[in-house]
Amino acid sequence: MLNIFKTSAAVSVSVFLMLSACSDSVPDTSKKTVSADTVKNVSEQKTIVQAMPKYKIIKDEIKHNIKRTVEVELSSRTDEESLRALAEKIYSLSNVKVKRTFIGYRIAGEDKRQAFWAKTDYDPDMKVNIIGKNAVDYEVIKNTVLPNGEILGSWMVGDGIDYKLTAYNKDGKTYVQMIADEGGSLDKVYKQSQSNKGIKLKSEDERDLDWYYIINGNGDLEFWNEELGNYYTTTQKV
Repeated sequence: MLNIFKTSAAVSVSVFLMLSACSDSVPDTSKKTVSADTVKNVSEQKTIVQAMPKYKIIKDEIKHNIKRTVEVELSSRTDEESLRALAEKIYSLSNVKVKRTFIGYRIAGEDKRQAFWAKTDYDPDMKVNIIGKNAVDYEVIKNTVLPNGEILGSWMVGDGIDYKLTAYNKDGKTYVQMIADEGGSLDKVYKQSQSNKGIKLKSEDERDLDWYYIINGNGDLEFWNEELGNYYTTTQKV
């Protein structure tokens, strides 16, 4: 089962990379979607150390004197300095001396089958690895302007990388737009149909034949593969 989840995370990243292939039929959405004032404000905010988020320890296991493994659920994303402070706090909760301590962090409400949002590993010195977006960059992407057209739905996705995904209709076609940073977007044409699970969106690219999305009855976005089934779902509506 673990191998399937590792495979699904890697495959999801592969899907994201394939979506970067532009099509001549795709509308020009390469312009920045964040205002100059917003970028200026974000730049100023990056210098501010954020408050430590609320956290809950999901797992804390010690294997002899070899290693300690901790899984933590955070109420929200944060910055590196706050994460360092939190790591030191969690590290100090155990008085058992071990050679290595590995602490992984997930965000509350997100799919726990996916990779950690961040890690702080003591091996023996602490190393911080924020795999997803920090709090400020995440909000920038989340607040980018939606594309022109009929919006079918817009979600934040955290399946190993953080990005915003929007499905919309325009000029008789259906598009899926991805924004992974504030510099622009990638749009691709999809075929829209109705299934017994909800609205099905399938890429017209032959390389993506086994992959598709379902917008279910709750408005959540499900990621599907013919072999893996529904391997990821985001409920983070924008």
